[in-house]
Amino acid sequence: MADAAFEAAGLHPEVVLEGAEMDAVLRFVERGLGVAIVPVMVLIDRPGLRSVRLADPRLTRTISLARPADVAAMSAVRVMQSTISDTALRFAARARETMRPARRD
Repeated sequence: MADAAFEAAGLHPEVVLEGAEMDAVLRFVERGLGVAIVPVMVLIDRPGLRSVRLADPRLTRTISLARPADVAAMSAVRVMQSTISDTALRFAARARETMRPARRD
């Protein structure tokens, strides 16, 4: 997703390190070893990092609840889905409070 956005903008960043472990990536950034494109929610409770909203192009992410395909959705599944959705909305609202729009320097 990020690669396509850079390409569409005609940008070719020099990627030195890519990491699958979010905490490790954020520790590199905290130590001044670069920047990272991450979901804003992972920056909650990380006072040493600043969130800057990418204005254009806008990157989005879809999250899903996985369940076995051969099992009917029982009331417990629906309750879990509602709980996850409500929690994600609360996290998103909390994360938006810490975001600042990107400046064009």
